[in-house]
Amino acid sequence: MPPSLGVRLQVTNTTLVDAPLPDTQGSRLNAVRIALILMGALIALPAFVMGAKLNESMGTRNSMIAAVVGGFILSCIAASAAVVGARSRLSSYQLILAAFGYRGGKLVNAVLSVVMVGWFAVVASLFGDAALRAAAGLVTLSASTWVAIGCVLMTATTLTGFRALDILAMLTTPLKVILLVATVVASWSLTHGAGLWAEPDHHELSIPQGISFVVGGVIVGALLTPDLARLATTRTQAALACFLAFAVGQPLVLILTGIPARLAGESDLVLIMLRLGLGLPAILIVVLAAWSSNAYNLYAITLVFRTFSNHAVWKLAAFGGALGAVLALAGLAQRLTPFLLLLSVAIPPIAGVYLASYYIAWVRREAQVRRAWRVDSLLAWLAGVAFSGLGISLSGVTAVDSLVVAMAAYVALHFSFFQRGKVE
Repeated sequence: MPPSLGVRLQVTNTTLVDAPLPDTQGSRLNAVRIALILMGALIALPAFVMGAKLNESMGTRNSMIAAVVGGFILSCIAASAAVVGARSRLSSYQLILAAFGYRGGKLVNAVLSVVMVGWFAVVASLFGDAALRAAAGLVTLSASTWVAIGCVLMTATTLTGFRALDILAMLTTPLKVILLVATVVASWSLTHGAGLWAEPDHHELSIPQGISFVVGGVIVGALLTPDLARLATTRTQAALACFLAFAVGQPLVLILTGIPARLAGESDLVLIMLRLGLGLPAILIVVLAAWSSNAYNLYAITLVFRTFSNHAVWKLAAFGGALGAVLALAGLAQRLTPFLLLLSVAIPPIAGVYLASYYIAWVRREAQVRRAWRVDSLLAWLAGVAFSGLGISLSGVTAVDSLVVAMAAYVALHFSFFQRGKVE
């Protein structure tokens, strides 16, 4: 391995490091372009469910607080990861290989690959159900057929290459925001805002729980920002993109989806739009939300698959899309809530470990010793997962607690054992 994580890791015959997709070679993106791609992934069907659930469980005022605070926390986590990606020019999966060892990193990446394929399947499943309702009376297709069509569309975009993802985000992200605003305006015109600020009969979520819900549901997106930030023109541009996407864009999406749900007394955004006579916008937002978010998900899936396989990029993308489609048709969307809980437990500690590992090496200019297994990193990850799994909370935001615990555990293990040569 090279002497520092601050330079690009090299491919060896025992460590597979992913290369960028062919048409990203030499590409450099500014903050706005990165933010648009991230926002394209964030304005997704699960986010519509999250926004409605948040408002229903907390009321409009408290849900706004949770969305804004949660978005700010996410932006800090994402910016920290993005700076690492912009400086090292490594994807998140390469950084994980460096932090956990070239074999231990593959184990962690395997967990992430399950998560990413699962998200692809969840979004595809939600797309099938939403498209069925939105197109009722116009096109006679089953939900399964819509799922298949959606998966083909999403996979085809990723197969076309990163530039297709970039163009798709620039065209569709502003349009999706406009459609959400139009839904708020239409619902306000019909109800005149009646009941918007009324408190729910029973607060299912406290503000800290709501913040944890926001952070835990989108933490994987913050963890994976190096995948795009490695293409940023500067570290500042990468960090700014994260602020725009997570601190501004994410709360905006949750608020814009929560308001119509509160005014209509209905959590299904598509059904709300249909009741308001917004048939074509309903179809558009379903298609665009699933298309852009899952094209990005599949891009991330392809990158993580490249840490396991030397197969051509298009083959890995096709495999990931096909696997996601099979899981979607098997009904994974019915397990959406447990899946979000799994993310909140297992994913943040990964970020804590690889961020601590990189920043320690950066500040101390430590040589990156090549190992198959980084036991200190794996133990720190397990410590974060165990802390979260036990239900212990220090700040009330479980996802952040587990990330901080994993980071602290890594620092303690690294300096107490690793530096003395006790952990090989």
